[in-house]
Amino acid sequence: MRGIAALMTAGILATLAAGTAEAGTVAMVEEISIPAPGLQPMSPLSEHQMLLLQPGERLVLTYTASCVRETIVGGVVMIGARESIVSGGTVVRGTSECDGGKTVLTAEQAGTSAAMVFRHVNLKLTTP
Repeated sequence: MRGIAALMTAGILATLAAGTAEAGTVAMVEEISIPAPGLQPMSPLSEHQMLLLQPGERLVLTYTASCVRETIVGGVVMIGARESIVSGGTVVRGTSECDGGKTVLTAEQAGTSAAMVFRHVNLKLTTP
């Protein structure tokens, strides 16, 4: 049984490492109780991506198109287009305030808008 769990974990981590560029982002990680390589707050998730949560591990996701917010505890999670499929864990769904990707900026707004995300920034301050 442990061999199967290790194999599933390796496959899931390989799926995470593959990234989301091919399929496009459908959900974002809001919170995760134990961050893993490639999976931390603000990580984008694509449809059909699979995640393995150990018993008691908690994950909060928000889907961009459907505005569905999910709190998942334990189990195998498959990311869907509008919500997750969870096996062997629990999921509580609600809706979050969002526009489902319908925001349209004017040319002036687009020219003056920006966003930036920093992950694992290691700054070493030295004095000359």
